[in-house]
Amino acid sequence: MEADPAKKLLRRARTMLILGDGDEPFFGSIAMGLDLIPTTACPTAATDGKRLWYNNDWILTLNPQQAMFVFEHEVLHIAFKHGKLVLEIYKETDFDQKLWQQACDHPVNGILLKRGRKPPPLPNGNPIVYDPRFDGMSAFRVYRMLLKEKKDFLKQFEANVEPPSEVPFPTNPNVDDFIKDTGNLGGIIPTTNEKGEIANDEDLDQAEKDFEMVVMNSARVLMKALGSDVGDIPGFVKEIIESHTQPQRTYKDDILDIMEEITRDDYSWAYPNKKYDIYLPSLHDLVLAELVVIVDSSGSVSQTELEVYAAEISGILTEFQGLQIHVIFHHVQAYHIETYTSDDFPISFGHIISGGTDYKHAYKRIEEEGYEPKVILHFTDLNVNKSSYPEKEPEFPVFWMNTSPRKSDGSLRHSRPPWGTVIDLDPYI
Repeated sequence: MEADPAKKLLRRARTMLILGDGDEPFFGSIAMGLDLIPTTACPTAATDGKRLWYNNDWILTLNPQQAMFVFEHEVLHIAFKHGKLVLEIYKETDFDQKLWQQACDHPVNGILLKRGRKPPPLPNGNPIVYDPRFDGMSAFRVYRMLLKEKKDFLKQFEANVEPPSEVPFPTNPNVDDFIKDTGNLGGIIPTTNEKGEIANDEDLDQAEKDFEMVVMNSARVLMKALGSDVGDIPGFVKEIIESHTQPQRTYKDDILDIMEEITRDDYSWAYPNKKYDIYLPSLHDLVLAELVVIVDSSGSVSQTELEVYAAEISGILTEFQGLQIHVIFHHVQAYHIETYTSDDFPISFGHIISGGTDYKHAYKRIEEEGYEPKVILHFTDLNVNKSSYPEKEPEFPVFWMNTSPRKSDGSLRHSRPPWGTVIDLDPYI
């Protein structure tokens, strides 16, 4: 007889997932690897990727279906590497543990709710954390947005009232510091080693390898349960599998790919590398004499996005020494052109004028200036009408460096360019 009724309920829920329909066996297979540990430290549940801590009293208020939701919730935290991501930000001086837990919960709960899962009741009677505006976003991005919103809100206290006091997060935290405040349903604890200590780099490498095997085995379990091949696996499960079995790329890789494609493999020691203040071999004998970049400064583009644009241009100047970048600033008109070289690193925009949005004049300005670019990088949020695009497709390739998040179905939130390639930038990472 099971001594712990709550553990018995959890084990039953895991078995139901393994034997369940649709994608449930995928979740159940991963959940089977979690050690079940009762605790009074957190009000609901939490995981570090190896263990599931759970509050006995709360678990006993759930039925098996609700306990299945808890497992699926925690498995998604693990699959999306939330335990690893927190290790990259908790040392920031303004780290907010409560906001981080919420940021992890929003996208996870969105997936489960859209798949018809029914969440369990919470100890305080509040609903689970979920806002559809965060659908499809990474926890990193949601956290940055929530933190900015919090800081903007607290600014209103500066003139009249003292803002609410907060206890800073410990500089050298342990697992207990995370587990005592793990959100409102099922929290995420940093990845740990076999001793239950917060993982170091070596531990993380091993944890990644171990979980890759778990994901592949769980995918096989799912395919067997579905009686079909990988083509029938749900989209978000494919995303999890790919994220753990393929090299990770970001938009920064795409930018470097574009630049390397349009340069010759001709190294020179003639230009000092500004980033390291030493002479390094660099790509400087360029096929294009100039790179043309267009920057959208319309009213819908935030200051954060403008800072990202400047940072990415600075990054290009650092990687490709000897390059000239002509930057055309526009709103409804192309109102300013600035030319930057690696001597200007790092660059900042000090001449921004906001307004409406129209792309046509920026491309007309390229012709007027006599530029002959091999490629255009157009930094924008794509928040324009179709009539704002030039009627004729340019003769050179255009890459739209988009800072507007996509919808949960992957489609663009604003306009889809009639030509060119869209590359999504994340202004919050």
